[in-house]
Amino acid sequence: GDIMVQLPGQFMVATFTGFEQVVAGALWIRADDFFHHGQYEAIIPIVRMVTWLDPHNIDVYITGAWHLDYNFVDEANSLSDKRYIPAAIALMHEGIKNNPDIWDLYFELGWTHYSRKLNDNFTALKWISEACKRDGIDPNTGQKVRRCDFVDRMKAHMLEKCGYFDEAIAQWHRAR
Repeated sequence: GDIMVQLPGQFMVATFTGFEQVVAGALWIRADDFFHHGQYEAIIPIVRMVTWLDPHNIDVYITGAWHLDYNFVDEANSLSDKRYIPAAIALMHEGIKNNPDIWDLYFELGWTHYSRKLNDNFTALKWISEACKRDGIDPNTGQKVRRCDFVDRMKAHMLEKCGYFDEAIAQWHRAR
């Protein structure tokens, strides 16, 4: 059905009065409800609204791209529909544009989209290398935090997969 009909009017009023993040959070809860009821097609419009309202909520970009990658299936209902991968990648690029100083989205773009979905290890290495240049931000405090150790280890793995063995050894030493 029409998603705007299903949302209480208070959401729209709150948006216009400066409570964008509150509305975004409520919409995100609604998206989770759709997910648990298998209504995947309703999630993507909510992802768009939430990223518009709160462009710094990286979990929405990551989860929205994941939905595009895995929850829409081909005609035989057997495999995820690869036609949605470009939309997932575009969503990740938008997230990076809105959050350029944190590692998370670069890593997800490299690992999930290029390495896992497209088997393009060289492009995956490029994005994971970008992730290794950044730290993160604690969502509760807004303080800078070191990126997770697995990011640096994944760069070493990607260097190996690309045949850059000397660089991989050096990266393993840095990661250790």
